Amino acid sequence: MLRQVHQKLRSRTGASITYALLLFLVCAVIGAVVLTAGTAAAGRVSKMAEMDQRYYSVTSAAELLAQELAGQDKTITITRTRTIKEEVSTAYTVTIPDTDGGVATVTPGASVPVKTAQYKTTITAGSTEVFKSEPDWITYPTPDGYAGDALPTDKSFLTQRAIELLFGSLTKCNTDAAMNCSMSAAATTTTNFTLTVKDSAEEEIKELKVDGTCELKSDGSLVIILSNSEGDPYKLRLTFSPAIKENASTSSGSEPTTRVNTSTGYTETKTSKTVLVKTAEIYWTLSSVEKIVSAAST
Repeated sequence: MLRQVHQKLRSRTGASITYALLLFLVCAVIGAVVLTAGTAAAGRVSKMAEMDQRYYSVTSAAELLAQELAGQDKTITITRTRTIKEEVSTAYTVTIPDTDGGVATVTPGASVPVKTAQYKTTITAGSTEVFKSEPDWITYPTPDGYAGDALPTDKSFLTQRAIELLFGSLTKCNTDAAMNCSMSAAATTTTNFTLTVKDSAEEEIKELKVDGTCELKSDGSLVIILSNSEGDPYKLRLTFSPAIKENASTSSGSEPTTRVNTSTGYTETKTSKTVLVKTAEIYWTLSSVEKIVSAAST
């Protein structure tokens, strides 16, 4: 075999030129393939840092929110108390006879019932929450007969979601309507937010900025979509499922009878009291994390 190859190479008939051209063609094709692969790889490597930056900014934001928004230590407790007092006042007229030894006559007048309602809503939360602007508690004491007051607007992220979930579209929390609310009647709401990172000079790092949208579903679940603000979007969808516990208790009692003397007798007041307490506890757990693939990238 080697002898035949040697003869072909030394041949003067022109066949060796054909073999040389064929060998050159094969080498040229292989070289072109290698150069093309190298060029493509170099392009991918040049974009790798940018792709990693987009990926890690969004996944880091997702991890942060999962830690800050999920778990039993993030439980929001909303306690509503309604105290109904019913005062029945009766005026008694005392007639003293003019003669000595006579027995005084006590004549009761009409009884006047007065019913008043007093409301109080207390909202408490567990550990620190993201987007907190104020201490995460608030108490609403109200005087007898007060119609109600506005819901808080400066509470933390989870507290606002819990209030929306419990009271729905109501704007008052200290009313009979609010006392009858249940989390099963939640209204769907959407909130937009932004997560930013600053460097040592307190300058915002635009490449790490993450935009978010949070949707509170009617079943109480939170759906959060995160995407980077710079460059091609890398999107993640986080779904948090709610754990809801509601309790109610009623107690009755009375206060000591009071008597106020008048010039013609006295007025006696008897007071009964009924207290209704409703407690709603809610927290969310992370149930799924999904990458959103846009039509342009498929």
